[in-house]
Amino acid sequence: MYAASPHAAALPFRHIAPVALDIDAVLCDLLGSCRYSCAEYLGVPPEELFLGDNYYVPYEHPDPVLSARLAPVMLGMWTKERTILGAQPVDGGLALATAIADAGRLKSYITRRPPEVDFLTERWLRDHGFPLDGIELHHVGGTNACKSVTARVVGAELLIDDSVHEATSALANGMHVVMVAMPYNRAAAIELAATYGDRFHDAADNAAALAAVISEVRP
Repeated sequence: MYAASPHAAALPFRHIAPVALDIDAVLCDLLGSCRYSCAEYLGVPPEELFLGDNYYVPYEHPDPVLSARLAPVMLGMWTKERTILGAQPVDGGLALATAIADAGRLKSYITRRPPEVDFLTERWLRDHGFPLDGIELHHVGGTNACKSVTARVVGAELLIDDSVHEATSALANGMHVVMVAMPYNRAAAIELAATYGDRFHDAADNAAALAAVISEVRP
């Protein structure tokens, strides 16, 4: 386990449930980096692409013909070395991960990135100062697989993620969820809040996610 900070006992984080932390859209702005890769592929300025409501093919172009060209190549865009290493941290992501890890409560980084880019993911986390020592990186694959199953195995009780699929699965499996707001999860957030009450926390950004983790979610 990541060694707790000597100041952890004075922090409210010591009370939080063990956490599994998603990477993309929570810590890493892979979406922003992928936008440039997609634009390059289509031969258009990045500013012409906009974020839609499809989680798996998030970018669209005003020209539907160009938009249709993105779906078959999107997986390759996500996993390009330049896309991964060129991504910037999400605002507040480092503070979120560091605070949880300093309290000794970060059980795992958990991602749907394929295992073959594991070395790039670890490099990106280290390059940007995210805590890694003693914290495992887990990959979840397949359309029917759920992060909550892996999260439960490593002892996590709280998942921080942006995916509706992952949030729904985790809640159904009895976990707490903090969902960071993105265009593709806005409609579902209302239904999840109504269904799961205080086990679901809708966060506008990582600052709000951090506040939810501190003040509302207990072991």
